[in-house]
Amino acid sequence: MIESTAMERRTSRVAALLCFSLLCLPLTQDRVLSQSKAPASRLPQLLEQSGYNYSKVSDNVWVIPFNGKILKDFNVIITPQEGLAVIFVIVAQQKELKVTPELMRALLRMNADFDRVKVGIDKDGDLFVRVDASERVLDVEELKTNIEQVAAAADEVRKLAG
Repeated sequence: MIESTAMERRTSRVAALLCFSLLCLPLTQDRVLSQSKAPASRLPQLLEQSGYNYSKVSDNVWVIPFNGKILKDFNVIITPQEGLAVIFVIVAQQKELKVTPELMRALLRMNADFDRVKVGIDKDGDLFVRVDASERVLDVEELKTNIEQVAAAADEVRKLAG
């Protein structure tokens, strides 16, 4: 009886952890780049009005080149995703990262310190920074602010991640 109850608790914890993990899966660059059937978006019009030098890399995916102090020659990637404008940078690929408890602690602190930007590690092990902005209320100034926030955060995170 005691063994059965312990097993049920363990099964419940594993199920809860699995559900939580599925809810927390980040949007990765691969998933974004493979999306070609997204609904019509206002992003092309907003990007045109933004004044940024950008290019379209595939259906519903645009990149804006940036040059940071630490992270040189990187792209801010923008794509619509289920009513959101997803704006992100892959800061470091898995092979470049030396994951330590200290790095994880520092990245979590950055997540708390940054105003709009999320910091995370995607399913491929790549370190990213990202903003998910509601397209419904997005205007040119808000788009530009989010792009600048992501670019600045990418540079800060790269400084930390080496």
